Amino acid sequence: MGVAFSPTAPLVALASTDTTVRLWALPMPDPPRLAATVGYGRRINQEWARAVTFSPDGRLLAAAGDAGTTLLWQLTDPARPQPLVTLTGHRGYLHGVGFSPGGTLLATAGDDRAALLWDVADPAAPRRLAILAGHRGAVRAVTFSPDGTLLATASEDRTVILWDLADPTQPAATVTLSGARGPLHTIAFSPDGDTLAAAGKDRAVRLYSVADPTRPQPVAELGDHRRAVHTVVFSPDGRLFASAGADRVAAVREITDPERPGPAYRLPAHGGPVHALAFAPDSRLLATAGADHVTRLWDLFPAAAAAGGTSGADPG
Repeated sequence: MGVAFSPTAPLVALASTDTTVRLWALPMPDPPRLAATVGYGRRINQEWARAVTFSPDGRLLAAAGDAGTTLLWQLTDPARPQPLVTLTGHRGYLHGVGFSPGGTLLATAGDDRAALLWDVADPAAPRRLAILAGHRGAVRAVTFSPDGTLLATASEDRTVILWDLADPTQPAATVTLSGARGPLHTIAFSPDGDTLAAAGKDRAVRLYSVADPTRPQPVAELGDHRRAVHTVVFSPDGRLFASAGADRVAAVREITDPERPGPAYRLPAHGGPVHALAFAPDSRLLATAGADHVTRLWDLFPAAAAAGGTSGADPG
């Protein structure tokens, strides 16, 4: 399962185990309303969408998963998503998908130990630019740095690779981060690009300073979970950091100083593992998506909501 907020509209996308992606409108303070449902894979083959994301301008939606493909939709009218193209090229399941900050590049991550880089400047006619083949295990996550100069990939081989995108047709592996004691599942850059978080099966969340991406330095290790960590995310304003995983809990910390993160606030989020997290653009709402087929919206600042801000809800 995957979850993502639109950066430009009160809209959240949910990738589901029923092979669909649902778009929910968030007309706060009213309850969420189903805006549209699109199909990803073949239900008979249980081809789930595992990852979903919006382009930075909110005009495109991308979903990747068990069909081994990435689908793109045009969202001129979110109530009527228009299918654009299906990206192929991987062998096996896909685990991650992400747009570059400029919206012209798309990265996908798969079981075939590779990440693929795509030119989506013309989303109706994407071009594959490069195959990033530096890992020895399935690539579980991809994320671009906020300035678009780097791509980070995390793998079941217990490493993170930072790729220099000065020439997107020939990404260069600049450094490999090791030290994890198990497969890695998730990575995220802080909004200022100075911190990278990585986590996985060994339960630890590791924070690295990547202010100099050629010489990353470990700055903190968080032990907020009792089982594997599936997902990590920074809030858009850079104040908060959230992680979640197989222990059914989402942990939220204040992280304005990555070397000294604040105490963890634990959300008993779900009746099963938590597979995905996403912050709303205003950093107030946190979405958690679980194996219990429930997605919850948490209002992290209820006092502000009571004064006229956003309120929490559960789209189901």
